[in-house]
Amino acid sequence: MIASLEVIAAADEARKPTAPPKVKMAAGMSGFGGGEEVSLPKFNWVVKWSAQDPNGDPLTFEVFYRELAAKRWIRIAKDVAESFLIWDTRTVPDGRYELRVLAKDSKTNPPGTDLSSARVADLMMVDNTPPSVTVDSLEPTGKKAVRISISCTDTLSRIADASYNLDSDEKWMQLAADDGIFDSPSETATFTIDDLDPGEHRIALKVADDRNNVRYMSRLITIGN
Repeated sequence: MIASLEVIAAADEARKPTAPPKVKMAAGMSGFGGGEEVSLPKFNWVVKWSAQDPNGDPLTFEVFYRELAAKRWIRIAKDVAESFLIWDTRTVPDGRYELRVLAKDSKTNPPGTDLSSARVADLMMVDNTPPSVTVDSLEPTGKKAVRISISCTDTLSRIADASYNLDSDEKWMQLAADDGIFDSPSETATFTIDDLDPGEHRIALKVADDRNNVRYMSRLITIGN
């Protein structure tokens, strides 16, 4: 009965012209016709499938999940009439999951004559936790500069981007990884901020993993006269 089954981030599915309004709303789209993206929550995922009963009977669906290596399937929803379901993954811990859809034609068939069919989607990863960021050193270099070293670590995803901001300026300055590229779960970055006026300054850091989970932190520094 179930010809295909896919699990895709709502933010990605919403960009398709055929995406239902519910999916666009779940992805934070401002309009239903491919409008501007206001925010794109990465915790909403779309479980979507195509199915058809050989006798043309109407189908209803149940959707289940289980964490990798778990024995028991946990039902998310039952009596689903549409061919998709939006899953808020904030309801489960980070980890690897299987999704299963069960199709049934029991609505129009007596018990014992109804048919059912199930399909399991490819393994997916839930990662809603931002990277951790540590300031390893913060050292003055001369009278008007400071040299900063940071470490960034993510449990499940790779570090994708890092930047800093000085004194709440609207512009974020891109950082480079010490090894040349952000492409692994653990990265370091070292940078120097110079030409600082004497007094207190606030340095903000922003680090993202490749699932767009973002960690912000800040440190206060003092530049002497």
